[in-house]
Amino acid sequence: MYGSDAGIAGSDVVVATGVRERSRLEALDRVLVGALVTVFLLASFLPYFALIPLPSDTQPYALVLATLLAAASITRRVRRELILLFVPFALSLLMLLGNGMSLVAIRSVANYASIAVIPFVTYLAVRADRERFRRVLRFSVYVWLAGAILQIGLGQELFALLLPSVRTSESRGVTSFAPEPTHYGLQCVFLLLLVLMEFDGKERMRLSAILVAQILFLAQSTLAALVLVGMLGLYLLTHINSPKRVLLLVLVTASAAGLVVLGVRASGIEIHRSRILFLAVALLKHPEYLFLVDQSGNARLAAILFSFYGFLADWTAPHGFSAYAEFVDETVARFSDVITHADRADRIMSGYGAALFELGLIGLLIPIVITIVFWRAFRSQPRQFIILCTTLHAILLAAIPLANPVIGVVVGYAALRATECEEAAAPPARAGGA
Repeated sequence: MYGSDAGIAGSDVVVATGVRERSRLEALDRVLVGALVTVFLLASFLPYFALIPLPSDTQPYALVLATLLAAASITRRVRRELILLFVPFALSLLMLLGNGMSLVAIRSVANYASIAVIPFVTYLAVRADRERFRRVLRFSVYVWLAGAILQIGLGQELFALLLPSVRTSESRGVTSFAPEPTHYGLQCVFLLLLVLMEFDGKERMRLSAILVAQILFLAQSTLAALVLVGMLGLYLLTHINSPKRVLLLVLVTASAAGLVVLGVRASGIEIHRSRILFLAVALLKHPEYLFLVDQSGNARLAAILFSFYGFLADWTAPHGFSAYAEFVDETVARFSDVITHADRADRIMSGYGAALFELGLIGLLIPIVITIVFWRAFRSQPRQFIILCTTLHAILLAAIPLANPVIGVVVGYAALRATECEEAAAPPARAGGA
């Protein structure tokens, strides 16, 4: 009898010890996964830190971490739209195996891997811990600001050892933790989209103001500034519906322009020595200047034109990863009146253009899925849908690779918001039983 009781007691001790051990392992697992998610988000918001030399601006660390997290979450459920983004990735892998390895091909496959895997992981990570996402996003806004301020005080080459390269000049802005001002400015635009979607009230206004100031006064990126102007235009089209609001807008715009002029004069900056001011004046006088005369603008226009033209001219058939340069050489003479600075390299300087030219009709899935995700996230707020989705599409037409991980974070966050909206609108589950 006593022996039996002792045996039962011993079994209880073993069971209790096993339970405690499993609890400790599960707690440790949660801590490790949480740390991995934090590093993944930081690598997405600060994607240019080069731990080892690689021949690209965007570093692969966010994609590597996302792949590890995705492998550990393969059984977790996400939205069907996000699963569709794996179709272009799968096709790119088949094309890589069929056509052989090259640097251009590997970069292209990385584009399609990123736009598939990173939204998947972001959806699950933000759903599991929303506050972690908010902290890292908030922190990243201030890190970009701090980097730019330090460069102004200590020199533009301050972070050269941490980045693949630093490319700027006296007529351009600082780069913060990006290789060049355009990358810095557009990274701030992506963060702005996330801030507008996630935060509200005073914090939303404060973080948005910090990001806009970085774009206009620190990065001084013409492309990022044009994106802001486009967002303002969309806001006018969707929100200004009364004479009072029109008058208020005119007063605010005039005041902002006056402050910029006063700031330029007070600082002693000569317009011809500031690229963004020079282009702003040139655009006011000759709106076609940016795309037809400016070398950088014309090269960006050429990438969009030739990639879309190739997509349509060959009836949406895929071209693969090494046909673009030859296609440009064969086609450029037809557009000689418009294109004067075509880039004859196989790397296509357009996110969407590359997807359509390389993958054909399957590449069209990417903008379609992004549009559907944003519509389902903002169906009840059509004005926000127009502003946010149109802005993202416009950026992805430009020389922004889909491998930039913050793009995947934006898409994954929008997908989660769509799920939350659907869950909020769904009727409560009825209790079982008669």
